[in-house]
Amino acid sequence: MFSLYAAPVSNTAVAHHVSIHQYADDIQTYIAIQPQSPDSVSQLVNCTDDITHWFLKNGLQLNPSNTEAVVFGTAFQTAKCGHYQRC
Repeated sequence: MFSLYAAPVSNTAVAHHVSIHQYADDIQTYIAIQPQSPDSVSQLVNCTDDITHWFLKNGLQLNPSNTEAVVFGTAFQTAKCGHYQRC
């Protein structure tokens, strides 16, 4: 039932041009980030903010301890991400 209730969240992701995967009570958003374009990160952050707002408006809450960002790439690629890289 939660999946049906939270299904409109995908509209928020689509509006931000962010891909989304929903399964049960788990929601994953993802986007290809170009190191030379910091707008990609802002796009994902804005999407996350809007999804958080949707949840609050509908009586739900995201669990901050289960919310994380992961950057995948080669060592060379992730080095270009600057302060977004976690060592």
